[in-house]
Amino acid sequence: MVYYNKDMFAKQGVKVPTSLEEFEAVADSFVKAGITPIAIGALDKWPVTQNFYELALYKANRDFVNKYELFQGDLDFHGPEFTFAAERLNEHFKKGYYMSTATGTSYDDANSAFMQGTHPMDLTGSWMFGTFLGSIKTFDWGLFVMPGKKLNTGSGGNLWVVPPAPRTRTWPTSLST
Repeated sequence: MVYYNKDMFAKQGVKVPTSLEEFEAVADSFVKAGITPIAIGALDKWPVTQNFYELALYKANRDFVNKYELFQGDLDFHGPEFTFAAERLNEHFKKGYYMSTATGTSYDDANSAFMQGTHPMDLTGSWMFGTFLGSIKTFDWGLFVMPGKKLNTGSGGNLWVVPPAPRTRTWPTSLST
């Protein structure tokens, strides 16, 4: 999800976006004002891969997700989903959506920068809600999911696949060996 600083949005005259294009227009308006729009700590690597997967989902369908997350078939890592994500993420970095020091910034430091009001947006998960709720006292904030997608992540950066249990189980008749 995207946590956002409502006060910074109001001061900039932007609204919560409803599409990727609107999201990018919001980010562009902050860049134009000299404000880096998105806090991210790329030193820890997984936040960037999570944002990368968010972008891939703009071109994904259920079949792609099943192949990627559930290993149901062969996945084309050079297909339109990951190609779009790589190109768009690169474009976002070039346009200044992320801090120039992102690759040397930890996840915790990026979240702290958001909580201090340095960046108007922080792309992270629901696990930060309680921290933000208890820590942010100087501005009003809210959240939204990356807009305009049919599919959204549950935890795109921390995928864990558990296969289904067998329908029948044979239990040993004796516990002795």
